Amino acid sequence: MMEKHPIILYDDQCSFCSFWVNFVLKKDTNNIFLFAGLSSQTAKIILNQHPFAKNVDTVMLLKDNKLYLKSNAALEIANTLGGFLQLFYVFKIVPTFIRDYFYDVIAKNRKRLLKGNGCNIQLYQANRNKFLT
Repeated sequence: MMEKHPIILYDDQCSFCSFWVNFVLKKDTNNIFLFAGLSSQTAKIILNQHPFAKNVDTVMLLKDNKLYLKSNAALEIANTLGGFLQLFYVFKIVPTFIRDYFYDVIAKNRKRLLKGNGCNIQLYQANRNKFLT
């Protein structure tokens, strides 16, 4: 596994999640991130190494052998991408339980927020090497 690159784990069966993966792909001009769907073998290996997250259905970020979940993962992704997205890192001062409450409200409704296929096929094809199986 390419541990020098942070790995974003996401629900690969969710259009809303795919939409955000596409967003990160577009903003990741320095080729920082790799991606693994939660149904992939890579995700299973990572989750076996982090049992506390095994049955969690959320975005996760594996960076420097640390697994970030929910709002912590989202803020760490934004901070790593840099640019104007780094400004969101200021929300780190908000206690995690408050940030995760709002994260959970969105996550609970994510399948209704974006119907259809959130995947951009051309973007996926152009970045196929960033997706771990």
